[in-house]
Amino acid sequence: MSHDEQPQALQEQVDALAAGLDDHDLAIGQIAAEVAALAQAGDAGADQAPGSRARSGGGWTAYGSDPQALAARMGDLRAWFVWAYPTILFPRSAEKEIPDCWEQHPGVVEELLALYAAWVAAYAEARPNEGRIAWHDRWVGPFLDRVFLGYGLNECRRNGGHVQARQARGTDVAAAPEPATAGGVRA
Repeated sequence: MSHDEQPQALQEQVDALAAGLDDHDLAIGQIAAEVAALAQAGDAGADQAPGSRARSGGGWTAYGSDPQALAARMGDLRAWFVWAYPTILFPRSAEKEIPDCWEQHPGVVEELLALYAAWVAAYAEARPNEGRIAWHDRWVGPFLDRVFLGYGLNECRRNGGHVQARQARGTDVAAAPEPATAGGVRA
């Protein structure tokens, strides 16, 4: 390279580096905007109970959820349940028939919200994937076992109507803060 070509080559390298810096500045600006949006969303929930935002489950749990968001999620859950329950997802049987009072059992509501969230995740992708069969194999059976063994649905089924589940030993509901409600669901 001649002495006259060196400044031009150096200028080309400087121009290339400057273009790279512009790309980096753009990316840093986008990241900064995302961080600011996340911080603002976090500040919006600052008046909630300590730790409730961390436990909110992104709207997929009744615990700590905004009552309006929970009411909307419960509407989605009810619509999905009406479709899913009598179809192939939950074949009805006398042993595992979910009684109509399921919404009066907060644990069942949480289990159904989690099952629904897993279903949405498994079926959200347009392309076929293993998540769909995994949802059926991994989540449905254990869900049914848990809700009948742990949340009093067997008693409701046998009674033909709602039976208030017994309170676990060692819990003092009177000492707990009043939970938020939406759609009849205790948060």
